[in-house]
Amino acid sequence: MSLFGNSSRPPVATQPNILQNIRVQTSNYGQVIPIVYGQNRIPGFLIWYGDFTPIANTSKQSAGGKGGIFGSGSNKTTSYTYQAAVEIGLCEGPIVQLCNVWDTKGNLLLVSATESYTIPGGGGSYQVTNHVNYFQHYGVARLDAYSVGANDYGSDGPVTLSGTQKTPMSQVGSSPGAGQFSVNTSTATFTFSGADAGKQVQITYVYSIPNSNSNGQPLQQLALTLLLGSRPQSPWSYLTSNHPGQDLGYNGLALVANSAMDLGSSGSLPNYSYEILGTATFRWRHYRRGTGRGRQRSAD
Repeated sequence: MSLFGNSSRPPVATQPNILQNIRVQTSNYGQVIPIVYGQNRIPGFLIWYGDFTPIANTSKQSAGGKGGIFGSGSNKTTSYTYQAAVEIGLCEGPIVQLCNVWDTKGNLLLVSATESYTIPGGGGSYQVTNHVNYFQHYGVARLDAYSVGANDYGSDGPVTLSGTQKTPMSQVGSSPGAGQFSVNTSTATFTFSGADAGKQVQITYVYSIPNSNSNGQPLQQLALTLLLGSRPQSPWSYLTSNHPGQDLGYNGLALVANSAMDLGSSGSLPNYSYEILGTATFRWRHYRRGTGRGRQRSAD
């Protein structure tokens, strides 16, 4: 290169400090575990994390200049985002289902859907439309016709009440019979018996929608593993495979887990809240005491 030719300066590198651990806002000992009645939205609390990983994101920008002795070059900037494997406690278990997950902007990350299917002769299988992003089902109802004659005291006379009612179907491991179904969760395929041929069923389920990563990478799914909080409860399989000895089952605690949760550039947990459907739902029961009648509320 000549004195006045086009020379290049070495790139100027800018690199921030790299975080080594997840950032936690608070740490509580003996935190109260909530009990969910019906369907409620609650925050989660971190109970385990590991495999904290920085992810480098490098960009280059021209530094300008007109050549000559000063030449021209570029600035190289490196920033970091982070991910970690986490277990997040929710509430007392067992629960029925995780319904929705919300982020700080109020976006719905799990969407519920209901699809209808008429069972063919000999039985059949149905794969839901959003099978690629399928998360879990709420259950299946069979549409049954009814016709009931009524002639209540004080009415104008006998009347026939008719219509269609939803009859809950029972899930079985395989080979469903009348009023039963089985489901392959990996393909989101529901199988029904020939004993229900000609019946229309409604499948209600939830599926995830893509959410943007803070590191600017292409859209990805919110990949959560749900543990319902049964007693006993098997440990999260990721911990059993990668951190034996730390794989606690947390009996009676409903939780969600993610082997690579995006922590953004701050290295802290996303501010998600979780909509839970609990098993302890209230209902009204009629009772008779003496000659009077009343109603009392009791928990199932």
